[in-house]
Amino acid sequence: MKKLLSVVLALALVLALGTVSAFAAVGDKYDALADFDHEKNDASNVPWMYFITSDGTNFEALTSNETRDYEGKEYKGWFIATDDYCGVGKNIDRPTELETNQDGEGRSSAIAFVAPNDGEFKITGTVTNAFGQPASTLKVKKNAEEVLSEAVEQEEGFVVNINKTLSLKAGDRVYFFGTGATGWASLYFDIEVEEVEAPAASEEPNEEEPPQTGDSSVVMFVVLGLAALTGIVVLSRKLRFQ
Repeated sequence: MKKLLSVVLALALVLALGTVSAFAAVGDKYDALADFDHEKNDASNVPWMYFITSDGTNFEALTSNETRDYEGKEYKGWFIATDDYCGVGKNIDRPTELETNQDGEGRSSAIAFVAPNDGEFKITGTVTNAFGQPASTLKVKKNAEEVLSEAVEQEEGFVVNINKTLSLKAGDRVYFFGTGATGWASLYFDIEVEEVEAPAASEEPNEEEPPQTGDSSVVMFVVLGLAALTGIVVLSRKLRFQ
């Protein structure tokens, strides 16, 4: 009987740890520059990817990671080909931001955050037209849905601030890019994404939509944990009377 009790205690501990781990991602932060991946462009190392688009709807992953020399200045980035210059990378002139480009002919490079799990993600940061290049529009899209559109003026040092919280499913992509420039233009992104607590449930849920009960895996862990603890109490009582 004591052996059985030990097994039940171990099971309860595992279930309790599983319940805690379901919430462990809240507070995690992802920085576009600090996490910049020089090895892979598939979100397997970090939750970021790098793309190019001609229409703001279809995004093609950049495939060539290179370190280039521009007039004695080093640039590390992702491109679609070795002879292409519209990419995403680190420019030594702006060491605290990631650079994206518009080629003035309709193509734009893009940074994408790829949600590592279901949750609420707060996006904060700045986008800067550092050198007063042609005006454009900052776009932020959650998959195919546009969630932000802001004018970027042709003014040296012009800044657009981002402060947006999105509900994401694992694998959802949030794209950041400029569009509409009539000539070559570079935008510099300083972006951080933090997973935050989901908003409290409304006191008056929509009658047409049942109130949410939370992530199913969390509910499962809680139910099983309570069941295991109930079993422990019952067994403990039996052992006292034997």
